[in-house]
Amino acid sequence: MRRAVQRGLLLAVLITIPATLVLLPVEPVMILLRQPLDTVPIAAGYVHRCLPGLLPFFGFVVLRQTLQAHERMRPIVAVIIAANLLNLVLDIVMVFGLLGVPAMGAFGAAWATTVCRVLLFVGLLLAARSELMPLLSVFDREALRVRSLLAMARLGAPIGIQIQLELAAFGVIGLLMGGSARSRWRPTRWRSTWPR
Repeated sequence: MRRAVQRGLLLAVLITIPATLVLLPVEPVMILLRQPLDTVPIAAGYVHRCLPGLLPFFGFVVLRQTLQAHERMRPIVAVIIAANLLNLVLDIVMVFGLLGVPAMGAFGAAWATTVCRVLLFVGLLLAARSELMPLLSVFDREALRVRSLLAMARLGAPIGIQIQLELAAFGVIGLLMGGSARSRWRPTRWRSTWPR
């Protein structure tokens, strides 16, 4: 079990790299897909601010699946409820600018998502530390075996692809809506938010 969890976390790190590289050039891709030029920098800025939350989210998925295999659902449910409530509060504060925080609009929603993804991982690690810490406290060198990592990746690939197809359906609908909006509206000036 220790080896499997550590392999899962290693795969989470490895998956984060191409996922980040695919999402970085979101701005020129959205322009190529004929999205409204007024919304391109906002959407690109949102995506860029969500990128730091990718690795913690993938790590959370590894820990969640581990606990589910042990039939330990209570910590998972408690952490997810707490993170969603916190996300709601942070969205209100950061989007609209309350409690001394400047109003950041969509960028504030992205930062709230990133913070909550980090807290999902850390919160689950703390809430189920008696089960998880023994699996993480001693590094198992066998977790680095390439053949075993590939076998685990092959095992998880079908469900990963299915989840991606589900999410892609929502994304494609959004892009189609944006393309039809661009054909009706004449955009004003736009400013690049490409990271420098």
